Amino acid sequence: MKNFLNFTCTLSIIFIAFLGVSADTKGQIPDYLTPFDENKHICTEACGKYYNHLRLQSEDELTTLNYDVLRYDLFLDWRDLLLFGKNDSIFYKAVQTIQLQIAEDGTKIIELDAANMIINSVYIDGVLLTDDELYTDTKLEIVFPESKNKNEIVEIVINYEINRSFRYGISFFKKGEVRYNGRNYLVEENLAYTFGEPEISRYWMPCNDIPSDKALTSVAIKVPEGYTGLAHGYLDSLYTNPDLDNVNGGYSIYYYRSNEPISTYLMVAVASKYKHFSDEYIRVSNPADTVPIDYYVWQVDYDGDFTKGDARDAKKVLSPNPEMLELYSKLFVEFPYDNYGIVAIEPVWYGGMEQPNMVTINRNWLTGTGEIGLAHEAAHQWIGNLITCATWQDIWINEGGASWCEAFWLEHRNDDPYAYRFMISNHARHYLNNKVAHHVTPYGISTDSVFIHGVVTYSKAGFIFNMLHYYFGREKFLEFLRVVMNDYRFEPISTEELKNAMVKFSPDDESFIVEFFEHWLYSPGHPVFKIDYEVSEIGESDYAIDLSISQVQNPTIFREYYISKVPLLFFKDGIAQKRYEYIHNQRQMFIGVSTDFIPDSVSLDWSELLFSIEGGASSIRTVGLSNEQISVSPNPLASGGIFNLTFDLPNAAQSRIYLVDALGREVSEIKSGMLESGNYQFNIPTINLLPGAYTLVFDFDSKIVVKRVVVL
Repeated sequence: MKNFLNFTCTLSIIFIAFLGVSADTKGQIPDYLTPFDENKHICTEACGKYYNHLRLQSEDELTTLNYDVLRYDLFLDWRDLLLFGKNDSIFYKAVQTIQLQIAEDGTKIIELDAANMIINSVYIDGVLLTDDELYTDTKLEIVFPESKNKNEIVEIVINYEINRSFRYGISFFKKGEVRYNGRNYLVEENLAYTFGEPEISRYWMPCNDIPSDKALTSVAIKVPEGYTGLAHGYLDSLYTNPDLDNVNGGYSIYYYRSNEPISTYLMVAVASKYKHFSDEYIRVSNPADTVPIDYYVWQVDYDGDFTKGDARDAKKVLSPNPEMLELYSKLFVEFPYDNYGIVAIEPVWYGGMEQPNMVTINRNWLTGTGEIGLAHEAAHQWIGNLITCATWQDIWINEGGASWCEAFWLEHRNDDPYAYRFMISNHARHYLNNKVAHHVTPYGISTDSVFIHGVVTYSKAGFIFNMLHYYFGREKFLEFLRVVMNDYRFEPISTEELKNAMVKFSPDDESFIVEFFEHWLYSPGHPVFKIDYEVSEIGESDYAIDLSISQVQNPTIFREYYISKVPLLFFKDGIAQKRYEYIHNQRQMFIGVSTDFIPDSVSLDWSELLFSIEGGASSIRTVGLSNEQISVSPNPLASGGIFNLTFDLPNAAQSRIYLVDALGREVSEIKSGMLESGNYQFNIPTINLLPGAYTLVFDFDSKIVVKRVVVL
């Protein structure tokens, strides 16, 4: 078995006029493809745009390649892989048919992405170009027999195979115990699956592997009898051949088609012995119309029941999905696809992947740890799939948007705005606690660092969506996103295009929008505030507050200032009595505010602005309470026992203390209301709590402190 990872060979195919080769090559294309070609639909207009990998300041700076892919028709023969595959080897044969439109007159050469493949033959418009066995490193270069002109449509059929000893783009695991990434797994059935983000689809199929080139697709998967083949799109047809004379049994071919153009990284194929069950989403826009939701899990996970102590319960864990689709349909636009699906896989290094119609999730989520992940992947159907990042440098749009949407789900699920604040605060803390992330810009992350700097592309980018949401107001910002989703429906969108769309939507805010994108997306870091203030009595119950508010981050490393809509809170007796908002658009600002009381302190609303405070800033209100000053004993605690909670509160504060489970759901409220300074003790019974990790959340005047507790 040869490893082609380090074998450098770019394939250049030059046409030779073979004598005796007929122009009609239907018989030369595998028979299993012909039944699926009759109703083939071709996208006759460009389905996507190519973008350069530099910052795009205007449409004039867009660069194009010399073709645009219109559709892919892929056949994967996984029968032998699933029957005879080993954990250290991946092998299969496949046929990729690519229909593309020429973008420039005189095009002689095109280049496709095709990594570590064996190319067995290539046809151009039905004519054999070569049947010499050739190997690719990363690219497949094709030289046409004659130059092509703009708008010509060309069909390329590539017969290829994969034969390698490493998992990349395509993974296979044999039933039984498996060691993967330093952990042991019990694989219930033989399993094969693909993964494409960010530029990995090229390792399992020839393609133009950039997110901006969206195309229509079909995928046919040949699997052994008893296996289920899955892909994005909808199941168009299923062919079954019992093949009773074959010692290895029969086979099935599952054929999927997509009605909407998608990026190659969103294409997926999965096969295993799965249990199928289903649900449905009732459309918000038309209650008479339902969207089928298909789930695929291993039988043991379908049979699992949390109430019986089982580790996994697929039916319960996956049950919120219709409600998630309903929520996002109400927030944005109607769910954009005709069907939805989820398949559980294991082992896998990631949590979930948002392929339209068939989301792949880590099987571990079926233990009850994946509800926020399911909400994230559901949100991607709008932000990521309906609209898609134009380049990987724009990935913050996809991941930040979906991370922001997690807070909407938690708010909806708990029917409590505190849940939104709690989720958003998690993203803020995740970013602020990662010092390396402070030096990374959300826009412009290199392709190979998309996941390395996930705290920026997910958490900080999610909070950037949150800040824009507070700047415009929830309904106005949601309306803007609806406009974008309609204007860029199933199209790529760049950061600059998103900015320009925002300016067009709200031209009165152009100055703020342009500067906001420059500071928060094209620059690293965040503001570090220092606040000082003086109070002057003007008359009876009439006070003037003069504030000096400075951003003190190092201007040689970060921005001199970050334009922000700053939410100031003025406290009296531990309660926020007044709110004042202003736009911070220079390094130091002097703000005058009148009140009818003398404030005890001034603070910023952490749920609306991403910031930190200069160490030792005495004029900023804090509760003076840290995690270390909170005592919970015994911890861990056997189920049915009582936690003893004690703490000293230095300052009076409007307070709320509650317990949340691993999904972020509130399971118990301990105390809500005004607490004066002093010592407090509370008993927390666990008789109704399932074993697991929980988080005690202390919200004192909007300052959050958390404490982890465990029920055994």
